[in-house]
Formats: sequence, structure tokens, C-alpha cells
Amino acid sequence: MTEAPGRLRAFAYVNADKAPLYRAVMRVFIEAKGRFTLHLRPADVAAALAAVELSEPVDVAGVEAALASLREWGNLEAHPDTADVATVEEFYRPRYLFQLTPEGEAAERALAAYEA
Repeated sequence: MTEAPGRLRAFAYVNADKAPLYRAVMRVFIEAKGRFTLHLRPADVAAALAAVELSEPVDVAGVEAALASLREWGNLEAHPDTADVATVEEFYRPRYLFQLTPEGEAAERALAAYEA
């Protein structure tokens, strides 16, 4: 039985070059969902990652790149974020709130179960 191409894209982050960063980001979203926080901004994720031991320090730009990759793989979805906009320039700059997709949550929970 063969799987359709892209069917398991939600697991692509496990073998990616920056897999420890992607796993840490996904854990931040799983923990946030456990606290009933469904949407996170890149700055929120960066702040949560500051408490996690990673091989390299991560800034907001690095987190934004990781979020974009996870979105591309189908683990996260992005929604426009127009809150806290003070100027017209800020309004037109694309900003997003990120949320786990059902596939992303299932992938991360499956990995946690496998590790346990």
C-alpha cells in the first residue's frame, strides 16, 4: 500500500535541518493549547523558546522562518494579525497569528507518544 505524495507532510519537520527548533516550536504550541491559548504571535513563541535549551539561540526572525516552514508543511495555519497596529505602515506590513492545525497537533502528539 503506497501513500499519496504529501500525505505525511506534517512529519516533515522531524527530519529537517533544524529539527530541534521545529520540535521546540511545536511543543510551545501544544503547551499553549493546554492552557487554552490557541493563537500565538512570533514574539510569543520566541519568548517561550528563550526558556528552552537549544543548540543555537533563536531570535524573532529565526522563529518567523520556522513558523513559515511549519505552515508550509501543514502543521500550523496563519491568520492576519491587525491588533496593536499604531501606524498605517504597521497595518500594511504582514503580521500573523499562528495556530496548530489538526494534522500538526496529531503529528506532535504521535511523536510524544513514540518517545514515551
